[in-house]
Amino acid sequence: MSRARSTQIVSTAPATGRTLAAPILALSSLFAWGSFGAEAAALARDSETARGDAESIRLEDADRSVETSFDGALEVDVANPAGMSIPIPDVVGGYASDRVILKLAPGVEVVDGDWSLARGGEISEEARLAFSQANVLSISPLFRRGFANPDLAAEIGLDRYRLLEVPTGSDVPGIVVSLQAALGAVQGAIQGVVQGEVQGVGPGLVELVEADGIGGVAGDAPNDPMFHLQWALENTGQVAGGVAGLPGADVSALEAWSRTTGGGGVVVAVLDSGINPHPEFADRILPGLNVPDDNDQTNDVCASHGTAVSGVLAAAGDDGLGIAGMDWTMLLIPIVVVDPCSGPESHVAEALVFATDAGADIANMSLQYYAGTSALRDAVLYAHAAGVLMVAASGNNSANALAYPAAWPETIAVGASTNLDGRWSSSNTGEGISLVAPGLSIQTTNGFSGHSSRTGTSFAAPHVSGTASLMLSVDPWLDADSIRQTIEGTTLDLPPSGYDQFTGFGRLDAGAAVMAVRAPGDFNDDGRVDGVDLSTLLALWGECPPGGSCLADIDRDGRVDGIDLSILLGRWTG
Repeated sequence: MSRARSTQIVSTAPATGRTLAAPILALSSLFAWGSFGAEAAALARDSETARGDAESIRLEDADRSVETSFDGALEVDVANPAGMSIPIPDVVGGYASDRVILKLAPGVEVVDGDWSLARGGEISEEARLAFSQANVLSISPLFRRGFANPDLAAEIGLDRYRLLEVPTGSDVPGIVVSLQAALGAVQGAIQGVVQGEVQGVGPGLVELVEADGIGGVAGDAPNDPMFHLQWALENTGQVAGGVAGLPGADVSALEAWSRTTGGGGVVVAVLDSGINPHPEFADRILPGLNVPDDNDQTNDVCASHGTAVSGVLAAAGDDGLGIAGMDWTMLLIPIVVVDPCSGPESHVAEALVFATDAGADIANMSLQYYAGTSALRDAVLYAHAAGVLMVAASGNNSANALAYPAAWPETIAVGASTNLDGRWSSSNTGEGISLVAPGLSIQTTNGFSGHSSRTGTSFAAPHVSGTASLMLSVDPWLDADSIRQTIEGTTLDLPPSGYDQFTGFGRLDAGAAVMAVRAPGDFNDDGRVDGVDLSTLLALWGECPPGGSCLADIDRDGRVDGIDLSILLGRWTG
């Protein structure tokens, strides 16, 4: 799908006047649930112990350096055949005990003030009783702000999601099962409890009922800050993680920058913990959203995690402030999805819809979740259909399974590599991983004015998002699928040879990816837009052949016409 024609435009980049199309990521999955007796209670106690000693994020700004503890990838480690943890309430890897996600069946409405559901005006007593027994406190739309593309939302069914608030500490798995039975859910949302379709139960008032899984930002480990240690951008053998690097084991940023350092007002939504107004990019932060607090306060709430991700993405180069990001001019939309460092998946679903409707080109999700709710999955489909490029961290648990949302095929799933061009040992693997990018001891922004070193797949993902942004600065009409194919097709293959579940197609080569983009109008790729290119365009004038390539269709609308001619003439070099 063409990025320029992908969605209703709801924002314009300030100072550039460039209209912005929307991007997003796609997510889906089911909880793998186990028993909830004494074993689960013991797990809960173990989890609290783990929460106490997991940790190491360095908080640092111009005035102070404080060691604190947090690991955004905290997960209860329980062996089971499915490779999943037994979920427990209100911890990362478990479920929210104060909410249940409901998706109404088509044609069903919530009866305001009557605590029931109705189809065709007929109120369901079964629903009224079920909600009463579940102690439901409120029923509200999950996507509180509506949709810029309501037809697409309705086609996917996003407009039919409702959030049921229940008392904190509720037996949500039990509520899910009872509501499925009472309301006739047509999909089972909990493996091991309900499998496949529920046949012959209830009035068929809902399509699904599911718990809201809790995840959070993919954690990192600290190291020393210094601009000259940015081995990820140019590896000359610097020491990272105590090991001297392999010269050339980098993303070839200098080669990419020889063509572009950014431009054109590319907008990247950072679904994370917020962004502090750091001098490296403060003047390029657009209005955003704090989903947990339902307001526009978007300063970082989790040990500068989102600020550090943003530094990899967008720190200005050649400004004397310490480091350079991948794209020196991109615009950032901060969207807080955690409170402070974890939260329910439904917050990410809301954030994806907001990012799409706000006109983001790229959504960076340095996040890891474990449930893969249908609500999040459908929000990803909404963003994907709108043309948003979604990039997500594979996760930091050394697991042979990708975290969500990276596990879904609509996203570019990014693992972490080292300064020796090997996979970082804690980087999740699995079928569907796209590639790896530097994630060990990455120099980036911290606090409100400082810099520090961070490690994890959280900091691998923005190298890929930044590369995509540079590509769009060369050709603003690139669509998400073309960007993905180019990035995956220009990687440096790492052992074992060919695509594999450990490093995907290989290690990111930003220089090769950016160089592979043909500038609009330069059809023979000679670095000039001139009479030869004009002749090519005129020869291909009209509708593009069905199923065939269309070299001169610059704006990707399926035909070569006056718009393409105008773009070519605007880039004329003679």
